[in-house]
Amino acid sequence: MCKRYTELLYLSLPIFLWPLVFVVLREVFITAMLLATLLLGTLTLLFYREKVHRNLRPTWKSALAGLILSFPLYGIFVFGKIFLTALNLQHTVSNVYASIYLSSDATLLPFLLAIIGSMEELYWRGGQLAVLEERLMRIHAYILSIAYYTLVHIWTLNISLLLGALTIGIYMVITAKKLGLTASVICHVAWLIETIVLFPLGP
Repeated sequence: MCKRYTELLYLSLPIFLWPLVFVVLREVFITAMLLATLLLGTLTLLFYREKVHRNLRPTWKSALAGLILSFPLYGIFVFGKIFLTALNLQHTVSNVYASIYLSSDATLLPFLLAIIGSMEELYWRGGQLAVLEERLMRIHAYILSIAYYTLVHIWTLNISLLLGALTIGIYMVITAKKLGLTASVICHVAWLIETIVLFPLGP
């Protein structure tokens, strides 16, 4: 019974953390996201290290595959911006970038993004998905994980963020299950740096 309550608390944390980060603490978004993801990642390593390790696959091939897969993912977001611009919703993309750039130091940003991306993967595609897979049929666990990752962003009322989260959720679940958590961590981190630092899709 205690284990079940612990898992429920662990799984429910983003419900409380994401509105806090994206709405209440928006002016210090990067710092808030860093602390939130560090909390989730640390709890994952403390309580679900074995589950994470089983799907880690820390090889250079997995790391290289993750890096390569970040580029088509970036391409998907390029087309996504074109689609949103056609619908006159490009301001929703600009709002996301404004929250990031106004709340962080440009010099530290790549380093902070690397931590955030890594910790997100440890939680969402590492510990959280492993817990769901133990409780549900595998395909149902995947669907619930993707839906959860998407819907915790609903507090922002930002269509580009919701569509982006849905895309990332699907892409990273497939990457993590096919190639291992190492690949999804590298892919997520590389994609963040590409879209926010190297080749930004917003102002």
